Amino acid sequence: MMHLAAYIQGVGAAQAAWRSPRTDAASALSLEHWVDTARIAEAACFDAYFLADVLAVGDQIATDATERPDPVAVLSALAGFTERIGLVGPARRRSTIHSRSLVSSRHWTT
Repeated sequence: MMHLAAYIQGVGAAQAAWRSPRTDAASALSLEHWVDTARIAEAACFDAYFLADVLAVGDQIATDATERPDPVAVLSALAGFTERIGLVGPARRRSTIHSRSLVSSRHWTT
């Protein structure tokens, strides 16, 4: 059995997708954008929806817009708009490297 996961990156995986006149780069900061992409993945029978995180914005910002909201908050909101798809987020940002383990566990259980 094959399982499919959607790996979601803002407004697209192409580095310059946000610069296209057909792309609304600001949509990556709206809940509607994330709900739409999750519903599309769910309708296509994907098993999981993975929302990556960005720890920092690097020098590539001129050609790669990496600004996006906190994945834990977005995935929590998506739980109310999806029914069958698994919502997956990164543990790296909330790891004990960046915060105490108690704080990390509280983020995920909230």
